Amino acid sequence: MITGRSAGATDSAPIVLVADDDEARVAKVRGALDRDGYRVIAAGDGAVALRQLAALGGEVVICEAALPDMDGLDVCRAIKRAPATAAVGVVLVLEGDDDVQRERAFQAGADDVVTEPIDPSLLRAMVRALVRIRGLTVKLNDLEGIVFTLARAIEDRDHSSTGLSEKVAHWAMQLGTAVGLPDEEL
Repeated sequence: MITGRSAGATDSAPIVLVADDDEARVAKVRGALDRDGYRVIAAGDGAVALRQLAALGGEVVICEAALPDMDGLDVCRAIKRAPATAAVGVVLVLEGDDDVQRERAFQAGADDVVTEPIDPSLLRAMVRALVRIRGLTVKLNDLEGIVFTLARAIEDRDHSSTGLSEKVAHWAMQLGTAVGLPDEEL
């Protein structure tokens, strides 16, 4: 198992979990992300990565497609299927630029793919975008909860506003559609 964290990161920094058994590649990823202040945590196999993600949380997982204990696609599927981790960004690392592997990665739920050798500036941009998307998704979910709570409170207080929650839900769906949310989030 590979462990450790970035030297320049704080405990409040966004967590990036790297699931990879190649220590040189982990060091390269850590070096690319360290200057942006990410807290990089490494796991040498898929099972450890899933346990660490459950225990520590995280915004992004960078996962090698071929791990010693399980397929990286299976790790990605497990992350995306679990409600607690479904919003975590997943970048799969592929050995070559194979269109079939790339398509399989996206079908497994990967948010993006990167090929070997990893371009550090591309990886930094991907992680930055995924961290931002995760933050916006969390804010949107919080706002949705507030809107429904307010609608129910108004409805409970004033019986003349019966059906307001349904109207709010309708307009929330319209807003979500306008901003491009996928059907499962709508």
